[in-house]
Amino acid sequence: MHYSFGSKDGTEDSRIVFPLWTFVDRLVITKPGDEPPELGKLIHESSQSVKARKASNNTGEWNLNNIYTFSFNSSNIDFPTWNVVNVPLVPDTDLHMFWGDSPLNIVIYDVPNQSKESKHVKSELAYGVNFQVRFRCALYLLSTYAFI
Repeated sequence: MHYSFGSKDGTEDSRIVFPLWTFVDRLVITKPGDEPPELGKLIHESSQSVKARKASNNTGEWNLNNIYTFSFNSSNIDFPTWNVVNVPLVPDTDLHMFWGDSPLNIVIYDVPNQSKESKHVKSELAYGVNFQVRFRCALYLLSTYAFI
């Protein structure tokens, strides 16, 4: 996990990020010529594969020739009410307390030449996906911000 409250010089944004490899619930890698899983259906990854991937201390091996299908699920974020919920010993908490009316960006990016102590400097990040979620009067909007 890497977190930052942002830097005073503006080189690093505030963020809480985890390696995609160990954070997603399910991950299927499709080699060129093979058929990827159908979208909109459950993604099947063996329980042994999930355990091994999540227990690993690496960020995975990524190849732009492959197709990566993954899912992430959480019962702790309720977007329609903009609350953090179901956390043991913690009352439901309004996300406005953390970032007001700012959007929540769900991103995938690469940090070149990263060490565990390094900052995630904006000018060095290579974004692949950036979904932006905003609160709107008890409704939520999920809009695609960028695909690279």
